[in-house]
Amino acid sequence: MDDPDTARWREIWPFTALMLAMALVLAAGGEHWLTPAALGADRVALADWAARHALVAPFAVAAAAAAAALLAVPGEAGVAMAGGLFHGAPAGALLAAGGATLGATALMLAARRALRPMLRRSPARWLIGAEQALQRHGLWWLLALRLAFPQVPLLVTLLAAALGARTRDFALATGLGTLPGAFVMASAGAQMASAGPPGGDPLSAWPAPLVFAGLALAALLPILAAMTRRGRS
Repeated sequence: MDDPDTARWREIWPFTALMLAMALVLAAGGEHWLTPAALGADRVALADWAARHALVAPFAVAAAAAAAALLAVPGEAGVAMAGGLFHGAPAGALLAAGGATLGATALMLAARRALRPMLRRSPARWLIGAEQALQRHGLWWLLALRLAFPQVPLLVTLLAAALGARTRDFALATGLGTLPGAFVMASAGAQMASAGPPGGDPLSAWPAPLVFAGLALAALLPILAAMTRRGRS
């Protein structure tokens, strides 16, 4: 039987390794690798590569989205735009959202294994109440958080992990909550195929505040659904 220190290390080492990988990627400038501006500058070369590697390109989009979500690198928007550029808006959005769901779920599982035992020792009433609410209405609350806060996916993932979210609820909420934003970005990517000379930020002409306001309003729907379900129970 393992001693307590060894058992605890087995619980935290996957999350610790991911945190170190995140730090290394950010130190290397990883936050600039998958930005919309970078994609706009290289869109001709990227589109040519996708045309020459038609079988590999879909997997590349999904893998890039999964890696960005797993390492919490700001790049899901750029990956979705690449998916739209390569495969059109619907397919590009599905590939990006699917990959992001896999990466975020893997990160949540590692974080839950590391953070959950520490929080179980806390007697705070608000924490107990939050855990109970997440167990009853986890899908709806997580979906609302994904829609309302698309700019901070890591925060939502860590919160779900700390409160012991069910894997099924988290994965489903992440997929559904990521899809609208991915579709917006994939649509922008699809339009780049007929755009002018490369360069600049391809989102500069998009009404970004209206897009995020729409996502925030959409976040009210799962909250209302959870409240309605609670009222019936």
